[in-house]
Amino acid sequence: MSVRQLDPFLLTFFQVSIENWADKKQKLLDLVDWEDKECWTDDFFTDYYKNIYKHEMRAPYHKEFVNILKKDLNDLVRSIEKSALNRYNHTFNMQITNLWAQQYLDTQHMPPHTHEPSGFSAVLYAEFDNKEHEATKFWAPFKNTIDAMDYRFDPKVKEGDILVFPSYLLHYATPNTSDKRRTVFSFNSMMRPSK
Repeated sequence: MSVRQLDPFLLTFFQVSIENWADKKQKLLDLVDWEDKECWTDDFFTDYYKNIYKHEMRAPYHKEFVNILKKDLNDLVRSIEKSALNRYNHTFNMQITNLWAQQYLDTQHMPPHTHEPSGFSAVLYAEFDNKEHEATKFWAPFKNTIDAMDYRFDPKVKEGDILVFPSYLLHYATPNTSDKRRTVFSFNSMMRPSK
């Protein structure tokens, strides 16, 4: 008798460490008006809704964000092309469909949610102390077959990392219990085959 293990479904994350982060950090943070009262809620700062309603789902700093991170995003796309997800060996262009910034202060958090039904979402950790802050946490869309428990993923990230994940995954941000700000940029994206 022989037994083979088959793992047919891929649940793949990518983690990008931004090159020259010290040079790019302030440029990225300067893109956002962090004092904008329209973007502060009781829960946290987000310009997500403002961007959707006033800028057709695009942040006004969309182009500048992409230009600052152009090499890092291109490296990410090349990695996706080389991954097992690329079943037809396409070359891709990444289309960032929407982009927003969020900032969490004392006990502020983001409850569990998902994004799009397909494509990738990403979190760029722009102000993040890995000794005091926790990264985004994830639940798999299925349970462990043996013990029926949830699969959870607590990634290890540092400031200047981009964590890229399937958009349909349930995820959340725990309350910020630090005196330090936890600031992120998030975006949704699709991979379009190059012509």
